[in-house]
Amino acid sequence: MSYKYLNAVGTNSVISEIKTRLATKVTQVTTMDTASVDNLGSIVLFTGTSNDYSTGAFYQSVYDEAASEYKWAQLSYNKAEVDNIVSSAGHFVVVKELPTTNIQTNVIYLIPKVSTLDAYTNGTAQADAYVATDAGFDKYVYSSTLEIYQFDSEVTGTDADAIQADIDGGTLTATTITAESRQTRNIKDEYINLDGTTTGWEKIGDTEIDLSDYVRNEDLVAITDTELAAMWAGTYSA
Repeated sequence: MSYKYLNAVGTNSVISEIKTRLATKVTQVTTMDTASVDNLGSIVLFTGTSNDYSTGAFYQSVYDEAASEYKWAQLSYNKAEVDNIVSSAGHFVVVKELPTTNIQTNVIYLIPKVSTLDAYTNGTAQADAYVATDAGFDKYVYSSTLEIYQFDSEVTGTDADAIQADIDGGTLTATTITAESRQTRNIKDEYINLDGTTTGWEKIGDTEIDLSDYVRNEDLVAITDTELAAMWAGTYSA
């Protein structure tokens, strides 16, 4: 199966066509009418000056269910506004688990990707743990901050032989540990909270992404001028 794509000429043609059609669809206004059922769904480009609206921004008349009122919703933002949004978004917070109280809505929470591993320790609380691998052992150390084990290093050669001797002699015994992902990067999941409650969590980052269904570069075929013209005319079919 092949997928059509636009080359540089076709892309410029699409951009020009979009600009032309937007010019006929969007009304430029210097004074905003009151949002109401009569203009519901309308999109306007505000070119005036106002403390309530941003010059050069697009707005759409919408109905706010929560407030039970019509209002103009901003659809585009300039660089200064984006910078302000980013600045107000706060920062990243690393936690061992998602909080249930004092939840902030302007930060991104990072929690470790954890799994339960079969390991060996000397039985002392929070002692170093060793997980057997084909090459020897992976060493994990306990993080008192996150209350999980974190990967430390690979143990091979004579050092691995010594660990195996301790296992065989009973100095190190089998146990299970809750450990952070073995990866050196992308070892956290990212969450934001939409409303400050325990039901408002939204996962926004995850390294376990399946790319098998994504379009590959070798599947792409340039769309022709004839197909592009037919598309604008409404007669094109794949």
